Amino acid sequence: MSPRAERPDAPWPTARIAWSAVVVLTLVYSIAFVHRIGLGLLVEPLQKDLHFSDTAIGWLAGILFAVPYTLGGPFFGWLADRSSRRSLIAIASAGWSATTAAFGLLTSYPALAATRIAAGLTQSALQPAAASMIADCFQARDRSRAYGVYVAGTAFGTAIAYWLGAVAIGVGALIATTTGMKDWSAAFLALAVIGLIAPLAMAFVREPARQERAGEAAANLRATFGFIRREWLVVGSLSLGVAICFLAPYGQLAFMPVMFSRKYGWSAGELALVYGVIAVFAGGSGSVLGGWISAWLARRGRADSDWIICTAGSAGSLVTGGIAPLMPTAEWSLFFFALSGLFTNWPSVGALGAVNRLAPNEMRGQLTSVYTSCVGLIGAGLGPVAIGTLSDRLPTAWGGVSAAMSITFFGCAVLSCALLAVGQRSYRTLAAGRT
Repeated sequence: MSPRAERPDAPWPTARIAWSAVVVLTLVYSIAFVHRIGLGLLVEPLQKDLHFSDTAIGWLAGILFAVPYTLGGPFFGWLADRSSRRSLIAIASAGWSATTAAFGLLTSYPALAATRIAAGLTQSALQPAAASMIADCFQARDRSRAYGVYVAGTAFGTAIAYWLGAVAIGVGALIATTTGMKDWSAAFLALAVIGLIAPLAMAFVREPARQERAGEAAANLRATFGFIRREWLVVGSLSLGVAICFLAPYGQLAFMPVMFSRKYGWSAGELALVYGVIAVFAGGSGSVLGGWISAWLARRGRADSDWIICTAGSAGSLVTGGIAPLMPTAEWSLFFFALSGLFTNWPSVGALGAVNRLAPNEMRGQLTSVYTSCVGLIGAGLGPVAIGTLSDRLPTAWGGVSAAMSITFFGCAVLSCALLAVGQRSYRTLAAGRT
């Protein structure tokens, strides 16, 4: 089924309108990522107050967020293909802000688990809707650059989460004396207030006209399942390969403050200030660079440019990330984490480009949700759980959480690159036919 339109498409948005939409969506993605990973910086004070184990934290940061994120993705992807994506993102962002506020006000494990489930469900709407909007703002040859900027939102979100956490920890004692609130509670309430920027920002974005439509034949679930069945090798290897690539970085975000505290004696506030800067410059510039390289390769005739970026990013981020926890000093560890950050978002940039290159407009939200659901369940879900469980069970002499993190990174490097290698030739053939 060709994604070419059966009727003339509407004019493409001007560059100003298109890039304005990308900037706002990047801001919203940054805020979403703040809410997703903010728990990681506050593990130590939360454990001290509520006495949760590393495994229990891993479940809160991982599975309890990821399962509803995975289950909600296909529904919201279907909705994004049939309704206003702008409104969908605005409503969802208000929802995840409310769940973050609730997390800061509750103390029992079941109640906290419920808020993480709600957060995962509401956040599952963002990626399918935003990826589809960007695809309707840029022609295929320019999309990778736009996705590179958009995915940089994860770097900005990481930095904001770490900086905000540092501020919250720093003023926690003052807040406690005046309100009786714990520092970690104050941090989550601050995150919730920041989250309200997202639905307000969406008021400044236009809903773009849908481009590259295939017509009514592609506008139903049967057609989507048929596409996945025909192209199962490409869809499966891409989704699983990228999901496993992100398993280790999600685990890193949940347990990096703990690792630096236990191994190097750094406080969460110290790490937040330093790693926040690293996240902005390494992660942000790396995302943009990955998108530009992909577009450069595409303009020079590489039909599989998006796939190349996925594989290179997986290898580059996971090998250097596996070395980082083994370093004897915090400075060397941060150096290798910075190298890892340069490549971390490349697989996401490439995957979004690949999905939206192959799929007709009527399927883009749904097929994006297949990829994001895999990342949510395997990456965000199992990453924190894997590292937390290994940390609790490895012999103390092995190094605890630092050894668990390194083992996870190296194992994911092998599996991710192998899966991506399986599907590259098939993708190259399909992509060449869409050019």
